[in-house]
Amino acid sequence: MRVNINISDNKLRFTVLRLFLYLLVAFTCQYCEKEVNIDLPQSDSKIVVEGWIEHDRYPHVILTRSAPYFASIDSASLRDYVVTTAKVTIITDDQSEVLTLKPNDAYFPPYVYFGTELKGEIHRTYNLRVEFGNVENNLSASTYIPTLTEPDSVWFELEPESDSLGRIWISLSDNPGQTNYYRLLTKRKGKDKRYVANFKSAFSDKLFNGETIVLGFTRGLADLLDLTRDNLFTLGDTISVKFCSIDREHYEFWNTYQNEILLSANPFSASNAMIKSNINNGLGVWGGYAASYYIVIAK
Repeated sequence: MRVNINISDNKLRFTVLRLFLYLLVAFTCQYCEKEVNIDLPQSDSKIVVEGWIEHDRYPHVILTRSAPYFASIDSASLRDYVVTTAKVTIITDDQSEVLTLKPNDAYFPPYVYFGTELKGEIHRTYNLRVEFGNVENNLSASTYIPTLTEPDSVWFELEPESDSLGRIWISLSDNPGQTNYYRLLTKRKGKDKRYVANFKSAFSDKLFNGETIVLGFTRGLADLLDLTRDNLFTLGDTISVKFCSIDREHYEFWNTYQNEILLSANPFSASNAMIKSNINNGLGVWGGYAASYYIVIAK
């Protein structure tokens, strides 16, 4: 007995059936589309402080407003986030000074509250008070200028296999018996308008307390939007290195800030950690520096 099974016909029927089901599902999905509108909660705008006082130098304070994450920001709306009408006061146990707002294009936004009378001193506490609008909007913060720690040496060294690019290196003998916090910033002559920190500029002696350690530093980017430039120093650069001792609260702000910057650049990691701030009723940081300066020629 011969059994004739037409495989081609069966395959054709199966293919047609599969195509029909596909079109049916696609047609159904097309007409089942529903526009979904998500109401995102609007966060309250807060004052953001970037302020510092250095020993033997006058205080600087920059004030802005925080912006919602999904806010549309352009060159026209940026001015709405700059705070230029606040009363900013620095207070010690026996002195106080109201700072004066002045333009300064080395910073963004280019408006800085400057001091002209009260200079920082090592081992003193400095209180910040910002009055803006209603009393409930007022901000306050406190910082301390710790003992000055200076590196043993600071130098430039080319990167392996490079004949023109390198980094700044320091040798540091850490003070034993206490936890110390540090920050390093650099400024290249003729290239940078201000001192710039790299993304891991703040560090503590947690892993080398009481020891001598050698650390290498790349340079930071003054403009976070320009990520195409090399983050190394170039042969021939004249570099001013600012090495700072800071207190714990000041360190915790920069440490959590720089960790968030690094995590945001990694597509395989995410973080919902809060950046630690020492500003009461606001965001940002008010920090004291005990700083030493060094000139290094990259050669």
